Amino acid sequence: MKKILSTAVAVAALASAADAKGFNGAYIGMDFGISNLNSTVKVRPYSGGTGDNAHGKSTNPILGVNFGYAKVFSNCFSLGGEVIADFTFNNKKTLSRIDIREVKSKRDTFGWGLLAKFGMQINPKSLVFVGFGVKSQSVKYIYTEKDATPFTFSAKHNKVRPAYQVGFKTLLPNDAVALNMSYTLVQGAKKTKGKLTSPNFVFNPGYAVIKNNDHQVKLGISYHF
Repeated sequence: MKKILSTAVAVAALASAADAKGFNGAYIGMDFGISNLNSTVKVRPYSGGTGDNAHGKSTNPILGVNFGYAKVFSNCFSLGGEVIADFTFNNKKTLSRIDIREVKSKRDTFGWGLLAKFGMQINPKSLVFVGFGVKSQSVKYIYTEKDATPFTFSAKHNKVRPAYQVGFKTLLPNDAVALNMSYTLVQGAKKTKGKLTSPNFVFNPGYAVIKNNDHQVKLGISYHF
């Protein structure tokens, strides 16, 4: 009997917390972390063969601003949406050097995102959540061969891609400010650039295939109105 009463009290407490202000309503936040862009650049002949492969990682500081709205229901589940503005820094990176060949990446500073968010309030001050939506991804890749007959080409990888997020929020004692932690995967896509002609190639013309994925880890703070 005591166990049943204890369970009933715990459920009632969570339901009461869900009805309180807490995570309900609009919020604005800021976060900071690391964006790790994994890229693969393959240069291929049309007629077959192995060509060149370059794989590299570009790790950049990322600052985000977000605005959203959430509703926590009496069963402690939450539903909401979020608009994201991200700013990445130190955007020029050398991804790979192979003999005379070099591949560099240059990311746009600004990116945006839209997420639908689903969560569960696990105690009066803590919420776990997942997010599904889209984020922009804009990266310029530059391939260079540095020898007596230099050759270079560039390709802009400018996409809006699926984004998946998991995270955790905990309210501070004033119940208006929350600390946040999240991991986001921005799923990459293939970009193909064709009709590449170079005196250095044993094949002419050729083509390049570029693919990337972005992994973001952030810590932040949000104010709930």
